[in-house]
Amino acid sequence: MHNDAKNFAEQKAPAETEDRPRQTHDVGGLLQFLWNRMDIHETSEKELEWLSYTCDSTELMALNLRKTLIGVAALVADEMDREGLRSGAFQPIGMPELLYGAADTLSAIEEMNAIGRDANFELLERYRKLAEQTSRPLSQAPSTD
Repeated sequence: MHNDAKNFAEQKAPAETEDRPRQTHDVGGLLQFLWNRMDIHETSEKELEWLSYTCDSTELMALNLRKTLIGVAALVADEMDREGLRSGAFQPIGMPELLYGAADTLSAIEEMNAIGRDANFELLERYRKLAEQTSRPLSQAPSTD
């Protein structure tokens, strides 16, 4: 977890890449780094299908994070109304780590979603090209004479 705001800001500083303008030093940055070094054109259809399903996972991850943050926000708001009560790790000193963790999770979700979209696009392009190759206009069809 992040516990030093200055160090966190340095880790989040973008690094220029040819593929994308930003690359961070977190899970999302690692996923981006690995994906950018993969040759998508050499990847099998089965692997692309598997990668394209990451979009399904990211939707669930985002929903779970949303529910968690809503619960924490409700707890903190309730305690602020009661003045003085604190919920363990959600005291002001623990809140930054929670929020940094949520930001890291959102970064991973963002990159997983990008990978899934890229894989799905490549897969659809392959299917489109295959369909073009296998379908011939009637004028090119062999004659039955």
